[in-house]
Amino acid sequence: PSQVVAGVRTVSGFSAPAVPSCCGGRNVKLKLTLRAKNLLTEEFPITSIEVTQVKRIWFWEGDVNALEGIGRFVLGLPHEVSVEEGPKLKAWLTENGAFTQKKFK
Repeated sequence: PSQVVAGVRTVSGFSAPAVPSCCGGRNVKLKLTLRAKNLLTEEFPITSIEVTQVKRIWFWEGDVNALEGIGRFVLGLPHEVSVEEGPKLKAWLTENGAFTQKKFK
């Protein structure tokens, strides 16, 4: 069975991008700590080919179909991940961060 998790389609243990950029995918670039890079590539092995390293900083850039999965990843590791590119993801994070902040006041 196929399922989409964090914008990545998994089929029988193999992962592939859910939607290519030509079909409405949103390009996102994340700056990652080593811990965040390891968590991302362990959970979604296909992302390892999209991770680059500059000195002691890692970057992941790719297309996502839905913002919810990647957004939860960023919100779950706020000190480990920052969004370098992706205005729609930044807007999603702002909206959901404000909701979370209100909820716990």
